[in-house]
Amino acid sequence: MYEGMKAYQKGCEIGWFEFKGHCYIQVQGRYTWDEAKNECEKMCSYLVEIDSQDENDFLTTTIINKDNCGTETDYKCSSWTGGNDIEMEGGYVWDHSYTDLNFTNWSLQEPNEVNPDSALSRDCIDIKRSGFWVDRPCSTLNSFVCEKFSEDFGDFKVDFDMK
Repeated sequence: MYEGMKAYQKGCEIGWFEFKGHCYIQVQGRYTWDEAKNECEKMCSYLVEIDSQDENDFLTTTIINKDNCGTETDYKCSSWTGGNDIEMEGGYVWDHSYTDLNFTNWSLQEPNEVNPDSALSRDCIDIKRSGFWVDRPCSTLNSFVCEKFSEDFGDFKVDFDMK
């Protein structure tokens, strides 16, 4: 028996998907943007912040549900991101890092503010199964994607028999 062999693991919890040092999970259901944000925080994560075309493509090919999707307006076909312009109309930022969007993938004619003074102001960004983004009222019910850094599971000892 070999004893004391050390291993090191870094990765994501079961159910999460790893991409370039981050873990992602889509939670399906009907959540407002604020509810989605709170649910991510309960999982020690935050609403996804998409920084590149690679990350956007990863989300649409791996995370966002395509098989169980009805129409493009079905809540299962799109997911909340952390992008929003809640504080300043047209000044989109990522909620968790509070940084400007350095990458965008808006759908045609997006973002489109219907009436900035109304309760239905389109302040929150969701990503469609196509990978394009739209701004919606934050009260819209959607699925969402949470993101967090890959976890460091640390060193652990492994004992095994070599036969």
